[in-house]
Amino acid sequence: MILGYLGAGALLAALVMGGFSAVLSFWAGRQQNPVMVQVGRRAFYAATAMIVAAGGVLEWALLSHDFSLAYVTEHTDLSTSTALSAAGFYGGQEGSLLYWALVLGVLGSVSLVASASLGLRLAGYAAGLMAAILSFFLVVLVLVASPFYLLSITPPDGLGLNPILRDGGMLIHPPVILAGFASFAIPFCFASAALMA
Repeated sequence: MILGYLGAGALLAALVMGGFSAVLSFWAGRQQNPVMVQVGRRAFYAATAMIVAAGGVLEWALLSHDFSLAYVTEHTDLSTSTALSAAGFYGGQEGSLLYWALVLGVLGSVSLVASASLGLRLAGYAAGLMAAILSFFLVVLVLVASPFYLLSITPPDGLGLNPILRDGGMLIHPPVILAGFASFAIPFCFASAALMA
């Protein structure tokens, strides 16, 4: 049960930091304030750290078969191999959204580090756009499709991974495809920021 509270708390903290980063970065880019651009960028890094923590909590719950979480119960069972239990992370809608946010946060953080030498307005707008997109995913994860919903009664076993997904390709195909989709946000943010600047 504690894993559910930890994961949900990490996602909520990420949402707060992502929203703060978006608002502050747009304002700092408009004002061309170097200190506030840096603070907005660091808030994005903090949101990413909280998403990484939430992802670690979900993966731990899957591998330890913590059936108090509805997501774990729906996507693993005691007979599922360790590799496929780990792949259950992105086996359902909630986990896929968390994985998407995780990839966007990590790749976005790397791109923001690389953008430090750009002009203040461009860097601020790019960080603001990236934080806004990340915040959208976090709103969905916190309010609509949380992978950390707790069951009122903990079942002795889960339902298992969807039979269609019980394949070795599950370990490669979905994470690569989802990472590709998430990474498209990076050039979009910088191109849009250049137009705005």
